[in-house]
Amino acid sequence: MQETFAQLLRRLRNREGLSLSQVSLQTGLAKGNLCDMEKGNRTNPTVSTIGALATVYNTAPATLLRAALRGETNV
Repeated sequence: MQETFAQLLRRLRNREGLSLSQVSLQTGLAKGNLCDMEKGNRTNPTVSTIGALATVYNTAPATLLRAALRGETNV
């Protein structure tokens, strides 16, 4: 089974050893929105959101985009 977008975000954040507050500061995204994305409650991340997260998480934007476009109902 493939990892969901929410699971991927949490795993990448934990891999980098960052808190939601730190990611919020580094990306300019609201902490609540980040939390919602990690819970699978926030849908349709924008290209700029994907780019900002990819930079902070040291991963390719395409990795996040593929997870977001996998056809999940909660992404």
